[in-house]
Amino acid sequence: MCRVIKFRIWDSEEKKMISPDRIHSIRGEATRAMKEEAPHLTLMQFIGIKDKNGIDIYEDDIVKKNNVRYGTEYIEFYKVVFDHGGFCIKYLHGNDPKEKKSYIMGFEYLKNGLLHNTEIVGNIHQNQELKDGAG
Repeated sequence: MCRVIKFRIWDSEEKKMISPDRIHSIRGEATRAMKEEAPHLTLMQFIGIKDKNGIDIYEDDIVKKNNVRYGTEYIEFYKVVFDHGGFCIKYLHGNDPKEKKSYIMGFEYLKNGLLHNTEIVGNIHQNQELKDGAG
């Protein structure tokens, strides 16, 4: 099975997301030029996994996961990042007062089911309040 490679771009000057269908070709030269000539553009890659609603998950997305532990429901928010040579999710915040996490879970763990019950709730560029814990 082949993995789909696609990107989206955040334009911080225009404050808008450029969707994959509007990006015609991105190669190494294009990404280098983008960093040097257009630092207001942030390239994000599709991680190869969809959320519970069938929506593609990209770097910098914020996903929400509902967990039930000992009969109590907890909501946790994670940021999708590229770290340690692959895609990961990094814990941002949640409503369990006992949990003070700051861990990163790798792609193999994600691919094996951690993200199948998650929902994209935004991204770090358009939803700062979710990143900071106010959401």
